[in-house]
Amino acid sequence: MASSHYLSGTRLFVSPEGLSTALVKERQERKGSILIMTNDIVASEIDKHYNDLNGFYQFANCGVQGRIQEYMDKNLQSETAKACGLNIPITQTVDDKFDYRSVAYPCVVKPKMSIRGGKNIEICENEEVLRSAIVTYDNASDVLVQQKINKEKEIVLVGCSINGEVIIPAIVDKHRENKGGTTYATVRPITDQESDLVVKCKNLVNVIHYEGLFGIEFMKQEDLYYFTEMNLRTDATTYGVTVSGANLPLAYACNEACVGMVSPINMIVEWKDLKNVLSGRVSLLKWFREMKNAACKYYYSNKDIKPFFMFLIKRLH
Repeated sequence: MASSHYLSGTRLFVSPEGLSTALVKERQERKGSILIMTNDIVASEIDKHYNDLNGFYQFANCGVQGRIQEYMDKNLQSETAKACGLNIPITQTVDDKFDYRSVAYPCVVKPKMSIRGGKNIEICENEEVLRSAIVTYDNASDVLVQQKINKEKEIVLVGCSINGEVIIPAIVDKHRENKGGTTYATVRPITDQESDLVVKCKNLVNVIHYEGLFGIEFMKQEDLYYFTEMNLRTDATTYGVTVSGANLPLAYACNEACVGMVSPINMIVEWKDLKNVLSGRVSLLKWFREMKNAACKYYYSNKDIKPFFMFLIKRLH
């Protein structure tokens, strides 16, 4: 993406620490700049330096240094979501009191924090598989064991909080994924049936005093939506919402809680979704048809084609 003609320049850092050091050092000359974090590692690093960066940059935060890192803990997220009236799967932490006999199988094992395990999620059918899954972690306390939801669908509520006002203009229906990341989905307006869910999500954002772009994920089972996690950063699906008509990053940059109307569109992450063809999950013909009709493609844009060809060249090498 560094070759995009929309960019005036790029800088690469070999570590998150290098980025934060540069931001602190240059805070006076770059005062007023906007930081858009697109992964948990960078969001965590910026949060560590909230006191040094606050007042110089505009960036996602919870008003207190270290608070975003705290809320990256999925167990704390779930407890807070439950207090806001959202449904959560039965969740257990692996500690000295953890009892394998108390687990209802099949269950899901996942990291408490994405920065300590990414999207390493495993379904365990019995105690033996569960024990094997847990020992793959360096520290068992980094693990959550959760009720498996037999999901009928998976959605993301994509939004932005600006000066205490929370905007959630769209829902993303996930259709396919690869290694936990959404690769094919539909962006659409919120329906009346989901309005109560939106109200509770807005309350959740306000309760943790979060400001910035976000995505809140749910799984649906038997007409109930179960909270999965909240991304305290720019969600990957935000681009699709922008293409659909609601430009959340622009609203955040302008500090204005006003976005456009959402039109239903399909979005695809072409190269990553192609792996679903190679694995046999979707036919090549169907994939080509869906890619052609997707209004939002993550790699190809006829308005900015150079990043696509640069990516293709790197792939071929």
